[in-house]
Amino acid sequence: MKTLNFFDALNQGDASLKEAHLTSLLFYLFKETYTSDPQNSLISFFLSQYLGHSDDDYISRFDVETDLKVEQILQFEGKRRDCDITIHLKYPDRSYVVNIENKINTTAYQPKQISEQEELLKRKYPEAVIKNVLILPYKIEAVNFKNQIARIIYWFNDECSLVNVISSYLEKSSTLPKALSQSFMDFFNAFGDNLEQTLLADEKSTRGPKNKYAKSMYEYLSTIAQRWESYFTAPDDVKVKDLLEVFERIVKEDIEAVHPVFEVKAMLDKFRRGALEAQPKIMTINEKNRIHFNIADTTAKRLFYYPDYPNGDYNEKWREVRIKPLKNMTESKDYLVIWKEKKTGETKTQAYKRGI
Repeated sequence: MKTLNFFDALNQGDASLKEAHLTSLLFYLFKETYTSDPQNSLISFFLSQYLGHSDDDYISRFDVETDLKVEQILQFEGKRRDCDITIHLKYPDRSYVVNIENKINTTAYQPKQISEQEELLKRKYPEAVIKNVLILPYKIEAVNFKNQIARIIYWFNDECSLVNVISSYLEKSSTLPKALSQSFMDFFNAFGDNLEQTLLADEKSTRGPKNKYAKSMYEYLSTIAQRWESYFTAPDDVKVKDLLEVFERIVKEDIEAVHPVFEVKAMLDKFRRGALEAQPKIMTINEKNRIHFNIADTTAKRLFYYPDYPNGDYNEKWREVRIKPLKNMTESKDYLVIWKEKKTGETKTQAYKRGI
C-alpha cells in the first residue's frame, strides 16, 4: 500500500513548506512516541543523541501532557518570546528545560533570539538548568553561526543530520504503526533532499570535499545547455523528459567512473530523488518552483526557458513541456524571470528579452 507523502501535501503552491509545519510534526512525533513507549520514545532518542541524557530517571516524573510544550509563550515586564518546543525534565536532585528553536531558512534566525528566550525561561523556572538547541536547515561554510549558549544541529548535514536521526529512529522503532512511520520517513527524506537542492543552489555556500559529485549541478547542466545540438537530434523539440535523460546519464557516468560499486546505487537513488528534477527547475527562468529553492538573484542560475509558456504557467505534465537553452532563444516575445525577493520572501517577476 502506498503511504501518504506528507512533504508533497504540505509543499504545494507558492506557500511551500513552512517552519511551523516542521515544528508541529516534530512535536507530534515526540508526543505520540512517548505516549506509546516512554522508554523508547523519540524524546529519549533525541536527548541521548544530542544532549547526552542517557539515563531515564526523568521518565517516572514526566507528564507528556504538561512537560512537553509547543509554542510556549514567555512574558516578563512587557517582553515576549515564544519557544518552538520545550521539554521539561525533572530528576530527583535537579531539573532541566530543553528549549528547541527550529529554523528551516538560514536567514530566519535572529542572533539574540535564544539568549532572550533563555533569560525569560530562567525567570519562569529559576531552579532549572536551561539547555538550548538551535536547529538550522544546513551548514553554510560562508556563514558562521556563533552561538555559545545553544547546541546547534542541522536538518540536513553530512554527519548526524536530524533528518537521518529521525529516520533511523523510525526505521528501528515500533512505537508507531508501520505505515505511519514509513510516511514520516518519506516526508523527512524528501525534506532533506529538498534542503540539499537549496544548498546546491546557493551561490554563497560551499560544501567542500564532502561534495561527491565530480562537478557542480550548474556545471553539468551548463554543459548540456552549451552543447545542446550535440545531445539532441531535434534541438528545437526537446522536452523536459529528454533533458532529464541526458542529465541523469552524464551524472551516472561520472559517479560510476570514480566511486566503488557499493556506493553507486545509493548515490544514484539520492540523485534521482532530489537533484535530477530540482536542478533543471532551479535553472529554468520561467519555472515558478524556482522560488522554493531560494533563488533570490534574477541573474543567477539562468540556463533554460519554456518557449511555449512565457509566464511559466504550463498546463501539461512537466516532463512533457518543451524546453530550450537561453542561448537558442529566437522568439520575439518576453519571458518572465521568476525569483524570490530576498528581504520579503515574495515572488517577483521580470521580463527577459533575448540577448539580455
